[in-house]
Amino acid sequence: MGVRLSALQTSQCTPHVLEPVVAQLRKMGIRLIIYLDDMLIMAASRALAIEHTTIAVNLLSSLGFVLKGGMSVLVPTQELEFLGFLVNSVKMSLYLPRDKVKSIKRECQSMINSHPHLP
Repeated sequence: MGVRLSALQTSQCTPHVLEPVVAQLRKMGIRLIIYLDDMLIMAASRALAIEHTTIAVNLLSSLGFVLKGGMSVLVPTQELEFLGFLVNSVKMSLYLPRDKVKSIKRECQSMINSHPHLP
């Protein structure tokens, strides 16, 4: 199970700002991945994911952070998009969404077409 928090409404957050918060959450037994202001909380069960999400949201809110409502996924799910990848906790997989794969293929084909001297 996982939830995604987009912690700040501002891009002025540096990784160092959230280091103490992340350290505190991890000390409390919360498993999470963070990149800039995006956070993925992982838990073994739905109930634990809800509990850990509540703790993280309350801590961030008490410190003055504002969650991006439209960007955050606060309901535990077994598959979600995080940092442009689809994370699936059932299959234990991380992969690109189909639309991104198609876009990359189109860009590669375009590059090949624009350089006819390539083999």
